[in-house]
This record gives sequence, structure tokens and C-alpha cells, in this order.
Amino acid sequence: MYRTRLSLVAVICTAITVPVPVLAASTGVTRNAAFSSIAGATLPATPTVLLTAGLRKGKPRRALEVVSTVSASFVTSPGVALSTDLSVNGVSLEPAGSLIPGTTCSIAVIGSCAMTVMGWLDLDAHPELWGVPLTVILQVVDPTGAGVGAPIDATLSVKLVKK
Repeated sequence: MYRTRLSLVAVICTAITVPVPVLAASTGVTRNAAFSSIAGATLPATPTVLLTAGLRKGKPRRALEVVSTVSASFVTSPGVALSTDLSVNGVSLEPAGSLIPGTTCSIAVIGSCAMTVMGWLDLDAHPELWGVPLTVILQVVDPTGAGVGAPIDATLSVKLVKK
């Protein structure tokens, strides 16, 4: 009887240590708001599209509001940095720049890193986005290369709001 219990405990512990697959969720292309998330992805060494969210079409007198959160955990080496880039149909969101200022999170010690970034775009300033589907892209990279392969989770929320 004692051996049976011990064997059962070993099987349960083995089952718990199996890696979790990458899980992604999305609301699909919607009218005024879209949401997307991913868990269990790995931190890339080159800028990689991590998440996308789509809206049916851009409209005048509207602004696009985007919020993203990215977190890396169980980082095994110091010096890891997370950098993100948000764009819609190839147009960078405000604040301007290929890497939004303040979106690099450096880890001086082994641990975790999380950042939330908010970007926006005035669609009146971009009439080329009126009446066409909008695809918001979240790119993530570790420019140092120190944390490549670390597990990351991310969310992306997109809203089309009246000004």
C-alpha cells in the first residue's frame, strides 16, 4: 500500500512539471474595441510580432487608444531588457518613435520584468486610415539578447473612441 501511494505522488509531480503550451486569445476583428492576449510565448532576439488586434475600419473624428502589457518572468540571466513597439497599419502610435520612450525595462538582477504601455493615434491626422480595416501590432524584442527564450505573457487592448 505504501508503494502505491508513493508511485501516485511521483506521477502527479511529473504531470505538474510538463510545460504549458502557448495560449492565445482574441476577440477577432470588431467594430469599436478589440482585445488580444498570449501566455507562454518566448522572448525573441529580433523584433517579432507578438500580438495583433483588428478593428473593422477607421473613422474621422476618432482616436485610437491602445494599451499593452508585457511581462517576462523566471529570467535566468541579468541584463535582460524588454522593448516594445506599437503600430497600426504601419503607422507608429504616439508618443512618436520606433521604440516608445520609457518602454524598455531592464533587469539588473535575476527576476521578472513587466511594463504597461499606452499609445494613441488621432485618425483625423491620418485620413489614409479612414474606411479601411485597422490592424494594431505589438512587437517585442530583447535588444541585449540576454533573456532570449524567457517566458513572456502579453495583453493588447484597442479602442476606437470619439474625440
